[in-house]
Amino acid sequence: MSPLATITAFMLLRRFSDEDGDKYNAVDVAGTYVLLAGAIILEITSLLRAMFSSWAQAAVLTI
Repeated sequence: MSPLATITAFMLLRRFSDEDGDKYNAVDVAGTYVLLAGAIILEITSLLRAMFSSWAQAAVLTI
């Protein structure tokens, strides 16, 4: 659920910041992009750690 929400927030920010570019401060938009990129990196990292953890490998071996 969290990766979906993060990507949705990223897409909505991109859409609304492009349409209403003069309404938002460029520094605020850039900071939000940096925070969302960090969130996406953390999501990918946690997914990879879960995929390659010992319990996941044990589950694959029992199948």
